[in-house]
Amino acid sequence: MNTRTILFISTITFFLLPAFASEIDTSEKPPVPHYKRNVVKVHPFIQKKEDVDISWVAVTAERKIVELFANAQVIVTSHLIRSPTSLKPDYQIKGSVNKKGFLLTAEITLSDKKGNKISSGKIIGTIGFFKRIRNVTGETVVYALGINEKLEKRDTTNKPTNSNIAYALYLLAKQKVLAEQPDRAIKLLLEAVKEDPKFAMAYWTMSRIYNKKGSKDSAIVWDNKAIEIDSTHPRWPYADSIDKEQPLRHLLHVSKRQTFEVIDSGLSCKYTELEHYGFSAITWCIDPKLFTIDIELQNTNTGNHIKEFFRDKRTILAINAGFFEIDGKYNLTPSGLIISNGKMIFPVTDHGGSGVFCLKKGKPEIKWSKDTIIPNEYELAFQCGPVIVEHGGKPGIYNNNYRRLNRSAIGISDGKVVITIVVGEKNVGLSLYELAQYLRTPKNEGGAGCDVALNLDGGSSTQARFMYQGFVININGLWAINSAVVAKKLK
Repeated sequence: MNTRTILFISTITFFLLPAFASEIDTSEKPPVPHYKRNVVKVHPFIQKKEDVDISWVAVTAERKIVELFANAQVIVTSHLIRSPTSLKPDYQIKGSVNKKGFLLTAEITLSDKKGNKISSGKIIGTIGFFKRIRNVTGETVVYALGINEKLEKRDTTNKPTNSNIAYALYLLAKQKVLAEQPDRAIKLLLEAVKEDPKFAMAYWTMSRIYNKKGSKDSAIVWDNKAIEIDSTHPRWPYADSIDKEQPLRHLLHVSKRQTFEVIDSGLSCKYTELEHYGFSAITWCIDPKLFTIDIELQNTNTGNHIKEFFRDKRTILAINAGFFEIDGKYNLTPSGLIISNGKMIFPVTDHGGSGVFCLKKGKPEIKWSKDTIIPNEYELAFQCGPVIVEHGGKPGIYNNNYRRLNRSAIGISDGKVVITIVVGEKNVGLSLYELAQYLRTPKNEGGAGCDVALNLDGGSSTQARFMYQGFVININGLWAINSAVVAKKLK
């Protein structure tokens, strides 16, 4: 194996250390930290009774807590991820979910290694509310526990709000600010102060948003309201500098100076690293006439990690495929259509994604999921989304919400299959808008040159494995997944 290939592995593996994802050593021993890092054990949440809503909240909360700590470089042990069982935790998190009428209550407790309680918190709401705050559940839980994502104790003497519901709404408002949707942010902040009329920092945040919009009078009104409630209230930054960063421009600039390296006839790859932004983009271009594209399904109820989808000796590449559902016993099922070998495994759904990647007589296509797809006409099809590059290279995503995560996508360029993965430190890569722009940009301008492209499951599910002719790339995700797109050498 040449030096460049070794660097390939080292770089990608470094990015995934939060989840102990290294596969450099085939024994899969976790790396030894060079400094003291807290170890937290996240126990399975207790589901007080059998109920689909209870199960959803329990599993979602547990996963979001694990994800938050892992992305913050905390060492996490949990039955949800592949983690060393020999490590003794410094902290433990336990939770339970119950339901009374329409209201669900999630109770979470933080304790030390001996089981002594340190703090606890509750989040109460309808299933609709819990689904609204899904993406900020981890941050809401640690706030309720009086800690941050590194398990460090917060100063609670000047806590912005005693309402965890109000704080969750505040976090959603921050996301809208980053997405340049100030009116939606203000609406959420008004909801927050309705939950907690003494939430001075929320009023102050509204004043800052109005000030940025140029509405000086409204800014003064809300600022005065905040001062009236508490002149010494916390003034946490309501918007990060993330919107000022330009990773897409730099990615295209660096990638333009590179070329796709031909690995074999019908197979080429480009690896672009942006050290400043802490992520890398890897794009494979595969000729379906020389390599077959297939989908592999999990062979255990709780899913598989990407290495476990290398079941055929002809497999050279595997990458996470579509979305999946998780039940209260942590079993995974597809969220949308899957056709394999001309047989329907799972039907089209409304929530499985707006697009379908399929093969018809070996020719790749991306169709809308609303279109009729007859199983026996296709040897392969799977649903995901959204369609981020529409046919003809047109943009499928028009606004940048700056929600930068690890991402993966599959596209088509001049009849060839294009597979791209973007992986970054702490699960920070590109937004969907930025990924779409990279994929649709012509190759001579640094992009992938896709005529059409479909987003695959991303975030902590993002994972890929490539092994061919001395080239080795391992990118392990945090979670086990339901299915993987695989490329195989034709016989």
